[in-house]
Amino acid sequence: MDDLNLDLSLQDSKVPEYNRDLNIYYDSYYYFSKSEITQLNGRNIATNNCIQRKFQKTKSNNNNNNSKMQKKKYIVKTDFKCAKNSRNQWYFKPNNDYVKIVSALDDQCLFFKNNTLQTGKCHSNSIYEDFITKNKTLCSRADENYCLDGYKTLAAALESMEEKNSKCPFRFIRFGYPCCSDSAEIILTDEMGSWGYENGGLCGILYDTLDLLDTIE
Repeated sequence: MDDLNLDLSLQDSKVPEYNRDLNIYYDSYYYFSKSEITQLNGRNIATNNCIQRKFQKTKSNNNNNNSKMQKKKYIVKTDFKCAKNSRNQWYFKPNNDYVKIVSALDDQCLFFKNNTLQTGKCHSNSIYEDFITKNKTLCSRADENYCLDGYKTLAAALESMEEKNSKCPFRFIRFGYPCCSDSAEIILTDEMGSWGYENGGLCGILYDTLDLLDTIE
């Protein structure tokens, strides 16, 4: 009888859907990581770069008064070092014979259009968002010549909701420091990260602030 109850409980439990070609589960977060060699002071340095979302401020003309206004958006970059946060993490959604790649940051879909990787609101019938599997490599349905060659899908460690929603590296929170506001400036950087100073105490610099320090074309 106990064995029968065990079998019934296993049947009732939901088994995560698995994609054998990609070696991924559809309910898990992953990094797209690629090892690349760069030169620094004449030495070859191996770095792991990830497909990730980067924060960017842009200026656009306001039609009402022709003044320039600040706009915020996230762009997709492939030449930045991997970091353990939701901007670097993606999950997969099946779409008939294809898969969609969705950002863990805000559930926007990755798509390939005009020779560029971008993100936007997910649609059920957009070929630009669909990816196919060729020789265990993801390629764009819209242009099968564009593939994520050399990228490995690495499973991300499970995170609490507090950690996932943190606006600065969670190690600051773990040690009792708050995240800074977006107006805070970096006063020092050490092995723990970049620090600011607000309200009479140290705080962790936001991801958005760190992104703006990077050179983004």
